[in-house]
Amino acid sequence: MQKNNLSLGYSLIEIIVVISLISILGYFITLSFNVLNNEKQSSKEDKITSMDQAIASIKKRSLAKGKVLTYLIEEELFQIDAFKNCKILENKKRKVHITPSGETSSFRFNCVIANKNWNFYMNGSGKVVVDD
Repeated sequence: MQKNNLSLGYSLIEIIVVISLISILGYFITLSFNVLNNEKQSSKEDKITSMDQAIASIKKRSLAKGKVLTYLIEEELFQIDAFKNCKILENKKRKVHITPSGETSSFRFNCVIANKNWNFYMNGSGKVVVDD
């Protein structure tokens, strides 16, 4: 007598391979969504770091030219990528002066970061800190 060797189901190895492929695809899809969300929303610390780097660059330019650089806050300084989505809080302050020695005019401003408003203060040395 001849036995029927045809099976009606899947083997254990085929099931494991399919489950592995589905979990790997799910991992990469989740990872890609996290990367997209992280690129859109920067943190407060990232914003402060980028603002500090922008001010350091302006300080170097002032030192290289050997003269005081003056920027209109709203029209020039806040057009730099590091200061995007920022607004000045003190209406009377219109300009920031940066000397070759690294001193800057201090002022308070507000920035929107990840849909939240943060108040910042740039002190006389050009360091940006959170203003409580």
